[in-house]
Amino acid sequence: MSPEQARGRFVDERTDVWALGCLLFEMLTGQPAFAGEDVMLTLARVLDRDTDLSSIPGTISPAVRHTIALCLQKDPDKRIADIRDVRLALDGAFDSEIVRPAVAAGNRSVRQRLAVPLAAGLVGVAITATAAWQLWPVQTPDAIVRFAIEIPEDQPLRNTVWGTVTASPDGRYVAYNTSQGLMLRDLSLLDSRLITGTEVPLGEPFFSYDSQSIAYRTNDGLVRISVVGGVPILIDETAVEITGASWESGDRIIFSRGRGLWQIPAGGGPYEQIIETNGLVSSPQLLPDGDTVIYSATAEFGGWNNGQVFAATLSTGETRVLIERGSAARYLPTGHLVYVLEGTLFGRAFDASTLSFSGGPVVLVEGITQAPFGSANYSIAQNGTLVYLADAESFNRNSLLWVDRQGRETPITTGGTTRLHLNPRLSPNGTQLAFTSFARDEPDNQDIWVYDLARGGTPTRITRSNVFDWRPVWTPDGESLIYTSFRDGGGLYRRSADGTGPEVQLSQHTMNTHIPESVSRDGTEMVLRVEPESIGSAGRDLYRLQLDSDATPEPLLEEDYIEAFSALSPDGRWLAYTSDLSGEYEIYISPYPNVNDRRETVSIDGGEEPLWHPNGTELFYRNRSAVMSVSIQTEPELSVGVPQVLFTGQYWDGDASRPNYDIHPDGDRFLMMRTGSAEEFASEPRIIVVQNWFEELERLVPR
Repeated sequence: MSPEQARGRFVDERTDVWALGCLLFEMLTGQPAFAGEDVMLTLARVLDRDTDLSSIPGTISPAVRHTIALCLQKDPDKRIADIRDVRLALDGAFDSEIVRPAVAAGNRSVRQRLAVPLAAGLVGVAITATAAWQLWPVQTPDAIVRFAIEIPEDQPLRNTVWGTVTASPDGRYVAYNTSQGLMLRDLSLLDSRLITGTEVPLGEPFFSYDSQSIAYRTNDGLVRISVVGGVPILIDETAVEITGASWESGDRIIFSRGRGLWQIPAGGGPYEQIIETNGLVSSPQLLPDGDTVIYSATAEFGGWNNGQVFAATLSTGETRVLIERGSAARYLPTGHLVYVLEGTLFGRAFDASTLSFSGGPVVLVEGITQAPFGSANYSIAQNGTLVYLADAESFNRNSLLWVDRQGRETPITTGGTTRLHLNPRLSPNGTQLAFTSFARDEPDNQDIWVYDLARGGTPTRITRSNVFDWRPVWTPDGESLIYTSFRDGGGLYRRSADGTGPEVQLSQHTMNTHIPESVSRDGTEMVLRVEPESIGSAGRDLYRLQLDSDATPEPLLEEDYIEAFSALSPDGRWLAYTSDLSGEYEIYISPYPNVNDRRETVSIDGGEEPLWHPNGTELFYRNRSAVMSVSIQTEPELSVGVPQVLFTGQYWDGDASRPNYDIHPDGDRFLMMRTGSAEEFASEPRIIVVQNWFEELERLVPR
């Protein structure tokens, strides 16, 4: 592997020249040019060390020695540019002067006199073999090969509400997101390996156009990493909620987020909005003309089964509907457009130059798992390799756990439900659990449920609006829930926690979405988060709403940066919240309601999702995989201690806008979530790989 390939950069014929130099060196010395104890050490030597050319026998022609040196130049611009130029180098075309080693003619043995022509012969064989390998026509087998990549029990898939599996454009690799990190399967090998550096929570992985790097979303932003692993490189810290992306040639990334499409240089830099939409978007792809983007869009929180596929011309802004019902569309080099609807992959013959179809849709593959908040879990390489996550009962489900302060876990059963849980919230007395839940095949129908932790049984469904009802919080008396709903224009609603009685609307969405965060101990007011529809704006702000009157929300913290994840202290005098004021998400405390009088920093090196201990003397928050603890003293004045790690684990954080853990009223255990394992569910998901799938596509959908 050449240095540029190891760094995940663009490669061309000069990488083959590097490989030839390594081959020649080993043929003449009997040892590798960059030997290491393992792959990572070998790559490190490729990047940092020069080859010791003195180990080449002195009887070898200086022209050969110089040719190898030119082949192994770490800077590709200083390396021989083409394999055909190696012959010229052997003839001395690139030498200003060749200094021959002093060997007395009278002392040369027959073996020494034969060394030069033998070396030249070996070089000729190597060049001929390399040239033949490059020029020999590659015959793609017609046979279609299918096999499965099993998901081990100790590596459950992670963040399954987002895209989880992806194939490299050249069809060599499959990457998938697990509890241990991103796993990479080289399809020429039998086993997958961890991409070191991807152990943090992440989602929506996608390959670079040259298949040498992978980018993905994290709580720190959009990052990239080489397929060989290493240190992730931050592309943009604000792109934390992408719902799909495509790394195009020219090293630019087009990604979908909120109500629009954006583009950013893959190396980082300013991003710009290229398409503004009326609904949530996903799965962008640039067509071959370089001026047309296809993408999926759905009505606000309407679900991808009700989505549409659009084509937008960047130069004119013109947009048209391509598919009336479907999502996750991809244009293929065979001249087909494929898309997913209700777990089935459909295909149609498609002319990308006229954006027109010939013939109707044809069923191609059934049983593809849809990621509720992102792309469908399938990917197609340019060489015709299809990869998809097969439907399974355990996918899009998760398990609930009690975790004590020492990190010891105790499973929680939820009545055998097979639904996905989000936003768990414990009642004030700790006996009931409210959560957002939906079935895998109904991501557009989310409701509020309540489970009795003391009695067990079946959870009680609180809402039935056939739209998004989510993110519940309890009133202090434990009698009611306040939640966000998108019925009738959307707003905040309150209903009895047993599901009886009417729903009372507390606020109306205008150009913003209202999300409840915490209610004061006396139940008279609450803090809510306001999220503007324009993702390009600063983002989230904190508002205050009086609950004992027909009031409208009033600004509490409305800054040029993000404020979110707020939590009122038990005595109602302090507000803890997350903000990116410093350029990174950190935890702050301010007096309530006079939040502008003081701001005290709590976290160090990042933090999100603050929770107060019920006695108000301790604050908890999450920093990547760790749950942190900070002592808090409020009398005679506010004093903040040094953050300490309470416990760590690969628990599901959902994403930056959906807190997914809570603390029990006893203050000694936490409610955490983890993706389901094989011990909990009978059927595990499988990654299906179909090589030479284009043969089947062209048979089913002739052009």
